[in-house]
Amino acid sequence: MDAKQLAKNLIFCVIAALLAIAGVFFLLNNDKPALGAAQPRITPTPSPTPEPMREVVDIVPTATPITVQAVVEIPEDAVDVLVNGSVVMAVESAEEAERALNDYLATFSEVGENQRLVRAYTEQKVELTAASGSVEILNYSGALSRLISNPALLSVTQVITSCVAEEDELRIQTQQNAQLPLNNTFIAVSGASERYIVYYESVYKSGVECSYAETNRFKVSEEVPRIIQNGTYFSDAEESQEGEGQIGPQVETLRFRCPIEGTLVSYFGMSGGIMNNGIDFEANAGTNVVAPEGGVVIYCGTRGDYGFVVDIMHDEGGLVTRLTNLDEVRVELYQRVRRGELIGVLASTGTNEKPILHLELLINNIPYDPLQYIPKR
Repeated sequence: MDAKQLAKNLIFCVIAALLAIAGVFFLLNNDKPALGAAQPRITPTPSPTPEPMREVVDIVPTATPITVQAVVEIPEDAVDVLVNGSVVMAVESAEEAERALNDYLATFSEVGENQRLVRAYTEQKVELTAASGSVEILNYSGALSRLISNPALLSVTQVITSCVAEEDELRIQTQQNAQLPLNNTFIAVSGASERYIVYYESVYKSGVECSYAETNRFKVSEEVPRIIQNGTYFSDAEESQEGEGQIGPQVETLRFRCPIEGTLVSYFGMSGGIMNNGIDFEANAGTNVVAPEGGVVIYCGTRGDYGFVVDIMHDEGGLVTRLTNLDEVRVELYQRVRRGELIGVLASTGTNEKPILHLELLINNIPYDPLQYIPKR
């Protein structure tokens, strides 16, 4: 086909296309009715309700978890500590584990006053095996702290003995004593309770006491009742009389000599409502005073209104003579003296009055009339 013919065909196609477009346009715009013709009734079509918009969510797939196994480096010498087959901890070496266990047991050796540790041990089975890496590996300090802070890991049993002193209640006896002034009370015997030393054994587990029992008992002192004497003696006489008061115990070997050459001016007993616990001799100052009987000086010094006093305990036991108002004393404390040995001289009163030597006799600390033990001249 030559060029001319091709050009004609192309023009023909373009014209045909234009005509087709014009026809379509005419049809689209020819929907109105012609003038004078009845118009059809058009019912509007309701607009469709739009559907609600839905939120668009981006879905991200979850990654599949990957298990990563950490590699734990276990020291070559590390060991697990097993108690009854269960691992309670791991330690860097067997030496440190044994040291921690021994020091842990040593913490249970501390006991209280008057107590003694018999033994401390564990009833559980303790083993050391190569470390498995299942628990944290500790050093010596960490292992010891773990055991001390949690004693339930390794329960320790302690057996402890204690020693205590026990005594029964003191018994008291009261007596009437006509030798003592009325309303005076005297403890004749101080007394003592029956005393024991008792041993007890206690068992502790993890610091909690589980049992307590007596294991032994020793008596260390017998019972001695306390004797209290109540005085009943009373006299309203102006002057005491010879032989007044209760007769003292008889001692065959006791025969006092008069300690001074003087005049007996007052007797044992009450004078004008005042008790005189001895007898009084009047003599010149400087008159010799001698021991009424042999014995040991148990007091040598001043004592209030009595002046310088010498007390002599006699060999019969429980008998003491007291010499007062002395001067130029020739004896010392705890010195043994003989019957009739010079003790000192009668001290001056510093006035024109003659001085008085006061002599008392105490038997088990109760005053008795010494005149009944001095033979009459």
